[in-house]
Amino acid sequence: MTEKELTWSEIRCWSNITREERQFCADLYNEISTDPLKFVEILNSCELNRISMPALAPDQFVDVGYEVAFYRDVSRVRSEIDDEEASSHRKFDLALFFKEQLIVIEAKAQQGYKAEDVEKIGIDKRILDGLLKGIDTYFVGICSDRYWNSNRRKREIDDCLNLVLTWKCLDQYYPKKNFERANSIYRN
Repeated sequence: MTEKELTWSEIRCWSNITREERQFCADLYNEISTDPLKFVEILNSCELNRISMPALAPDQFVDVGYEVAFYRDVSRVRSEIDDEEASSHRKFDLALFFKEQLIVIEAKAQQGYKAEDVEKIGIDKRILDGLLKGIDTYFVGICSDRYWNSNRRKREIDDCLNLVLTWKCLDQYYPKKNFERANSIYRN
């Protein structure tokens, strides 16, 4: 049976048909909020595309945010965000706040990273390095392993992400969250 042939009883279970990466990120946010140390362990154990990102200290974890409008919200409490490229509309899918580190997570599900994503991450790195003196900022990607292993992957993304997780990997740690669906919908 294809998705177009699903009955209403199957459709009303939204997790069976959603293709929205925000839904998968919301599910992951809930898991991280419940047990942040487990997610820190996952990040520390992952070796996929690990570039200059040290192991994270679990006791340094402070908070996690979902759909983080970082520039907009920080500009309310600090006036030095005057970079015109720091759009108040820019949101990070997830952000993990540590005492001396910020981990920005950019996720993809149905699609892969595009040239614009690479450009945005580059801009964010420059802005955050200037804004957060003494705080190390790292970018983590989450995507389908089908995308990551495909020839469609933009190789430039390898240089701007410090670490990559796949939805398939996350499904092994959180099997009740249907992250295998997030992994399998790439290019569908």
